[in-house]
Parts: sequence; structure tokens; C-alpha cells
Amino acid sequence: MPIITPAYPATCASQNVTALTQMVMIEELKKAAVIVDKVIFGMAEWSGLFEQHGFFHKYSYYIQVTTSSDSVASQIQWYVLAPGILDDPIYNSIYRSGTVKSRMRQLVMMLEHVDSLTLAHPFSEGFEKVSYCISNDEVCAVVQGENWESINKRKKEDIQGKVVHSTTFYIGLAANNCASIASMICYVPLML
Repeated sequence: MPIITPAYPATCASQNVTALTQMVMIEELKKAAVIVDKVIFGMAEWSGLFEQHGFFHKYSYYIQVTTSSDSVASQIQWYVLAPGILDDPIYNSIYRSGTVKSRMRQLVMMLEHVDSLTLAHPFSEGFEKVSYCISNDEVCAVVQGENWESINKRKKEDIQGKVVHSTTFYIGLAANNCASIASMICYVPLML
């Protein structure tokens, strides 16, 4: 499926399309076609094309991939940088995909070979988080993607402990057999 990017210079992005992600795109295009038909007949507004997607309500199972490091510089190594990014306090809104997103695409391609999966839908962006930890147990929890309320409430001024920068990515899964997904669950730490 040829995909040409709309920005200059126009490039072919078809290397990023797998059979499963093609299914997601076709499903979204069909939804858009229904909305456009309704707009043409005066039964809907164009704003219907831009409604928020219910990704986190759509699937019963998700794969969560969390990258973490102890410094901004180390975390940024995972991404393609914009010039002067280390000097920018809001660096997480500037950088775009890099090593991790490349590996996520490869993971989605590998998921195509799992017979019981009917769809693997990657969420397009990662969720950034800075955690302030006071013990090694808290650091381990953050690295594993756990969400402790005590860590989330803590601010930089509250501690002299360790800072963990993390980014979490998600892949929504749809399957014929739910038991097969449960057997796929695993945790693999990957550190810089």
C-alpha cells in the first residue's frame, strides 16, 4: 500500500505499513467515508472527522513498552533530536521517533505471525514521565512501567533521590482466543 507523506519533501512511507497496520488504516478510512457521506447529505458536520479516537477503550489487551533512563541526555539517545534540544526545558514536545519507535514497528510486524491475533494497533505517540524516586524499589517500579501514586505525587523539591525519565508506548491487541494473549505476556528489561 503506497503511502505518500503530505509534508515537503514528499516521501514514500510504505515501509512502515504492515498487514495489521494496513487493516487499521482501512478501518479508519471507512469510518471517515461514512462521516463524509453524512456531511454531503447534511446529516453531520466536518468536525466529526476530528473527534478524539477511543484507542484506550477499544481493545481488551495491550502491550506496554517502557523505556527509562536516569538522565535527559540518556533518554534522548533513543530519539532523533532537534538542534539544541538539551537546552530546551520542554524537550519532550520537540523530538520525534527514533530507535524505540523503529523497534515498535518491528514488534508489530512480528505480531503479524501470531495466529490468534487479528489486529495489533500501535498508538502513534509515547507518554513522557519524569519520576522522583527515593528508593531502589521505586526506581525498579518505574522502570517496569508501574504507576505508584506515591511516586506520581512527589515533586523534585521533595527529595534528594533519583530521577527517572521514562517513555511508555502501547500496542492494542485484538484476538480470536483471549487465552493465547495471556500466554504471550512477558517482561523484558532493555536498558541503555
